[in-house]
Amino acid sequence: MKLLLLSLLLAATSYGNENEFYEEPETKGTSVRLEESVVSTTGYETTVRNTTKNLTVISNEDIENKNYSEITDLLKRVPGVTVSSNVFGTSIDLRGQGENKSKANVQILVDGVNINPLDTSMGVLPLDNIPVDNIERIEVLPGGGSILYGDGTVGGVVNIITKLEAGKTYSSIGTKIESDNSKEFNLNLGQKLTKKLAVQINYNNKSGDGYRDDSDYDKEYFEGALSYNLNDKNKLIFKYSKAEENKKIASSLTRQELDEDRKQSGEVTGEEWTAPSRSELDRDLYSLNYKSNLTNNIIFDLDTSYQETENKYSSVMEVFSMPTFTSQGQDSIGSFIDKKLIINPKLNFKYRDKGEFILGFDYKNNKGERTGEPGYLGMYQTYEYNMEKETFGGYALNKFKAGKFEFTQGYRREKSSYEINRYSDKYTFGPPLPLPTTPGYSKVENFDYDSDATNDAYELGINYLYSNTGNIYTRFEGGFRTPGPSEFINKDKTTGDYTFNDLQSETYNTFEFGLKDYIFNSYVSGTAFYTETKDEIVQSGNMPYNWEFYNIGKTKRTGIELFAEQYIGKLTLSEGFTYIDAKIKESDSGLDTSGNYIPVVSKYTGNISLTYNFDKKLSLGLNTIYKDGYYLNEENTGGKVNDYIVTDLTVNYLFNNGLKLYAGINNIFKEIYYTDIEEDSNSSDGKSYNPAAERSYYIGFKYNF
Repeated sequence: MKLLLLSLLLAATSYGNENEFYEEPETKGTSVRLEESVVSTTGYETTVRNTTKNLTVISNEDIENKNYSEITDLLKRVPGVTVSSNVFGTSIDLRGQGENKSKANVQILVDGVNINPLDTSMGVLPLDNIPVDNIERIEVLPGGGSILYGDGTVGGVVNIITKLEAGKTYSSIGTKIESDNSKEFNLNLGQKLTKKLAVQINYNNKSGDGYRDDSDYDKEYFEGALSYNLNDKNKLIFKYSKAEENKKIASSLTRQELDEDRKQSGEVTGEEWTAPSRSELDRDLYSLNYKSNLTNNIIFDLDTSYQETENKYSSVMEVFSMPTFTSQGQDSIGSFIDKKLIINPKLNFKYRDKGEFILGFDYKNNKGERTGEPGYLGMYQTYEYNMEKETFGGYALNKFKAGKFEFTQGYRREKSSYEINRYSDKYTFGPPLPLPTTPGYSKVENFDYDSDATNDAYELGINYLYSNTGNIYTRFEGGFRTPGPSEFINKDKTTGDYTFNDLQSETYNTFEFGLKDYIFNSYVSGTAFYTETKDEIVQSGNMPYNWEFYNIGKTKRTGIELFAEQYIGKLTLSEGFTYIDAKIKESDSGLDTSGNYIPVVSKYTGNISLTYNFDKKLSLGLNTIYKDGYYLNEENTGGKVNDYIVTDLTVNYLFNNGLKLYAGINNIFKEIYYTDIEEDSNSSDGKSYNPAAERSYYIGFKYNF
């Protein structure tokens, strides 16, 4: 409620007579997709056609027409993107990294600011705390970005551009009602106060019961920005956002429970009461951007940001009381804090015909804190885990044009330093005793670990503009992924002891060939790629009881990505298809898995969508996605799981006064599938499941004033 009051207060001061915040972009030609403006490839505006990457743009028009409530819902509809969710949040996968590695191998940016957690095992990716109504566009860049973004881009980059960053004038209010008692309210304003000063604010509140029993959520989000033009050549932009979320999360289900009732919350073994997990998230992000046109050909940018995310996670564990061994429940509480400071100055030198040379430096200080009270995640101990990763990186990126050819070259060097401390006070006598702990039955352990890593990245690209609309490109990128601090620690299955490992950085080489064109009223895009990774970081074991992180020899990912969109009168059709052959090439671990498929990677994905505009007011949209099944482990045992086809329908009606009414049905045909599946020895089929929602409905309105 306090965030709403702050929004309304700022709204009262933000209304002005100016119709623009910044100048609108030039009117696009008929080849809309090719001429879309993007920033994720160089950090400066260019077009899709002038990039040597297979970049997909979810435009503001796409977002408005589809009416989805969450960013993950939008990303699920992009060919080649896989979204997974469990009790520790959401992961976004590109080009077959696998669920466990995607948090470290795919960078998620909000207005160019990285929001990936330092703790890749249990850190939260706060993706769905950003309201869809606040987004101007999303740029999805599969397979690379290491020169500009550094560590952890083997899978690619997803850059979410908010309306604050786009700098548009807008004023809107809206609400939405969905199945499972879900309610959402949005307020969005962007206005000029004076010729030099502009303000933007966005507020969102969403709550609901959730699809599963004993699950609910309450989200509140505020973001605001002040933009001040010091003069014609210098500009300052300050942005702040705050997200708060409280939710109850139903447990994963065994096969027995799933067959009984897929909506149940999940019970503690042998007990009648249920025990949903609880999560409280609080996130603040501050950023300051300074831009200066030093000359007509030289631009200086300074981007700084600080973000802090705290997630308190609690559940009820089953424990025993001595000496009767009577089963009882005990609260188990863990806290995860992520703090990140980023400083990124860069210079852009423009020369000759559309040539540009970008020179940049970035500094990142990322700290993580993980604490747990007795009973947390079955470890029955008090522990504190402090981790820090400090990164220095420098890079150069050059682009120049020669006739119909465009050439790109880039180089980065990056050094990371780690400081890790883990303190624990754990039980050593029989079954865990009820709280409080009993003196004399604990063992104190304290570990300190320091490490550092230096890595290089390279990029070469050639783009041939063979016609007024078409281009063929080829590119090579060599990059890296350093270990996360939490990955330096293993836990022994037999003794329960913790040890440090000697984990090395991953290195990868990607080769890509692609084509983009506008032919016969249709936009077409096709890409073939091959990525080979050395020393890929993998995890085995069953968290939280035991685990091991180690490097395996080589992996390879071969694939194609196809997309087409046709404009036929009132009808727009689009089709996407992705094939990924992700395999272990050489295995250095004790178990030889060479030739096996990388787990949790779908080999085939596809989508078909259509939008039909009956007239300027009424439109209908239909979207169908297909995901192939995948293996759960490196041994490829148990067969493939979780293949599905989901179809959504939405209808929009626009009034002349700026009012929009919309309604829709998600998962029309009640497809049975899962947001996450894991191996579980307690289940009759060796798996546990997090069921996805079945058919759901929504209706809402948005008023632009």
